[in-house]
Amino acid sequence: MIPRPTEFQVREQFLHRRCRQCGATGLRKEWPRYERNGRLSSFCFTCHAQNEERLKRSHEKLCQRCGQAPAVLNSQCRVCDHIYKRQQREREALARGRVIVAYRPQQVRELEAAWVKAEAEADRIRRRWAAAYLRPFRGLSHEECAALKRKHYERHRVEEVRRGLAYKAAHPEKNQAASALRARREMVGADRSVTPHSVAKLKRHATHCAYCDTKLLHKQTDHMIPLALGGEHSLKNIVIVCPSCNQHKHALSYEEWIERVDPKHRDRVIALFECRYGARFKAA
Repeated sequence: MIPRPTEFQVREQFLHRRCRQCGATGLRKEWPRYERNGRLSSFCFTCHAQNEERLKRSHEKLCQRCGQAPAVLNSQCRVCDHIYKRQQREREALARGRVIVAYRPQQVRELEAAWVKAEAEADRIRRRWAAAYLRPFRGLSHEECAALKRKHYERHRVEEVRRGLAYKAAHPEKNQAASALRARREMVGADRSVTPHSVAKLKRHATHCAYCDTKLLHKQTDHMIPLALGGEHSLKNIVIVCPSCNQHKHALSYEEWIERVDPKHRDRVIALFECRYGARFKAA
């Protein structure tokens, strides 16, 4: 069992301090202190002065490779010494027929690993979203898929319209180019039967949508055969529809529009074409 020190020994140990280099002792209050932090030195006055002088001379010598940092090891700074040893190991490995991979800091390796993990998680989320989106359409007929698409458009029609308006506001030059193109198409296919007065008269007498037969709260005009597909800009080709049907039809041909329209309104849409053009409609 190790005996406990006496109170006198503890007091003497606290008041005195022993040099780690030469073993000399002295009072703690008279012991030298470091200039950089003010702490008690581990050496006596003689050893402390010698060490400080040696440290000062070492800092006065600059690195032989870079000439900027103080020389610490082999007349080189720590960074240059590390580079020199690295190059030496690479030369030895190359002489043996091996190649050492370039060193990358731990922080860089951790960042790359985090990026790989984030990309894997993003791919997993994309696959899950794609599977969730395609799940309702698997094993369904063309009619059922079209019905689901119509329901999806009806739920998100306001967002789609808002997105289109925001795009037009952000790209005024494209909006002007599209307006000019539409004006040229109207001039090419115009028969001078479409005037503001005639269009206002059509809207005034129209109470239900020509495609879905819903009551019109907001009235819009639509070309049965789109101008982009060579349709005429005439009263025969213009119908008054609701915003939903107008946005849904967009620039579809009449054959494509008949396939996408709700089956319960399909007969009305076909009869409208036959009434306007006086010929029986034949689906492609």
